[in-house]
Amino acid sequence: MLTLLACAGTSSSPKPVQVPAGLADRLDLSYGPDPLQTLDVFFPVAGTPIRGTIITVHGGGWVGGDKADVRDYCRYVAANLGGVVVNCNYRLASPTGTNGITVTSMLDDIDRVKAYLAVHETELFCDSKRLALVGFSAGGHLALMNSLSRNGNATGSGSPTVKVCASFSGPTDLSDPDLHDNVIGIYTGLQLVQSLTGLVWNPGLPTTVDYYRAYSPRFRVAEANAAFLVVHGEADSIVPFGQAAAFAANLQSSGKSVILRSSPTDGHDLATLLIPTTLADLKALFDSALK
Repeated sequence: MLTLLACAGTSSSPKPVQVPAGLADRLDLSYGPDPLQTLDVFFPVAGTPIRGTIITVHGGGWVGGDKADVRDYCRYVAANLGGVVVNCNYRLASPTGTNGITVTSMLDDIDRVKAYLAVHETELFCDSKRLALVGFSAGGHLALMNSLSRNGNATGSGSPTVKVCASFSGPTDLSDPDLHDNVIGIYTGLQLVQSLTGLVWNPGLPTTVDYYRAYSPRFRVAEANAAFLVVHGEADSIVPFGQAAAFAANLQSSGKSVILRSSPTDGHDLATLLIPTTLADLKALFDSALK
């Protein structure tokens, strides 16, 4: 089921760059000194005008996963959307919170990817000023947080470069007890969220609740200056569907641009909603926001 809550639009021309023939995908490029700071680049069909650049962020509960998990999706999007797809790894938290990697570290890594693309724009045929962020599960949370808190707004710097953000099964409220109680692999949601934030959850302490909400997209919609696609299964047993619905409703009530797509039968893995169903939604946002 698709609920169109709002739509965005601009009217400038697409960047007049076309992919040359014989250009091979680039795998495992380093964008930072850490072994996990690597990215892949997937190109559209030769001769295709480049409409924008999509950065994808894999899932894995903030403590696992790899960009290889979504390579097939990246190749599909590059071939069908006419954009350069940049698929990134990022530093991961420890399930016990002992390695010092938190949500801030991961958001910093996405910023490093943006900076890398700005430097290598010509070489990689990408457009670092017309970006889409697409994230899956924990990566959806990171994509939303980066587009909200670090996109040329009051807490960022410069003009917004992320024009579109899509979250597939991404958490939007780290303070939600229903998320804390769910089991993700061998860990509870609370264990993972505590590792991610670096702070032990104490619902009786308002400062703790406020801290968790500071890293929750649901409570950051006032900063939104991109168009959003939120995709979530209503049967998701890991991240409650209500999180996606509440986030989309907050965006709508704030006059922001959002498409919410859901299915009553889909769980966390989005069996029917991942591809190709939502490609049309992503294309619509590209047409309106990335032109």
